[in-house]
Amino acid sequence: PHAPAQTRGGVAIPVWGLVRTSDDVRAAVAEGADGLCFPEPTDSGILEAAATAIGGGDLALTGTPADAARLAARARVRFVTPPTNPQPLRDHWRSLADPDAPPGPDPLLVARLGPDDPPDAAAGFDEAIADADALPLPILDLPPLRVVADGPDDARRAVAAGAVGVLCAPRRIAAVKDAIRDTD
Repeated sequence: PHAPAQTRGGVAIPVWGLVRTSDDVRAAVAEGADGLCFPEPTDSGILEAAATAIGGGDLALTGTPADAARLAARARVRFVTPPTNPQPLRDHWRSLADPDAPPGPDPLLVARLGPDDPPDAAAGFDEAIADADALPLPILDLPPLRVVADGPDDARRAVAAGAVGVLCAPRRIAAVKDAIRDTD
């Protein structure tokens, strides 16, 4: 995995590539992505290739809990879902575990906040993702927040708002990382 960009103050901010295809995965890794996020369900073969490409790093995905559970031994998996009660999903993952295999870590549960969701909708989740347009958000009321950025200006706003990470299109990763390095 690549090294996260650091602000001038020394805060590490990982930048994940928003990917949908195998070509996106390759481009994101080539541009220095610290993780990958599939914002839409995708083919399990592409997910397997992404887990290999990111080398055990961060992999966020939508889709099925079975995909998340299957990949948990190969990457730091996050399962992205609209905000709802997270406990049934956690229970479902545990039911999918292979009883003959050593237990792997549970995937982290990430609330994908929409424009009309109140911040407390992410209660009980491990992390949250929101669009830059939703900033500022009351960071103290949220689990660790990652922000979807259209480019460097959004990334700077995300860092200033206290985000722990930024997500962007593969072709924007290098510019977003440069913007983070130039942020206090």
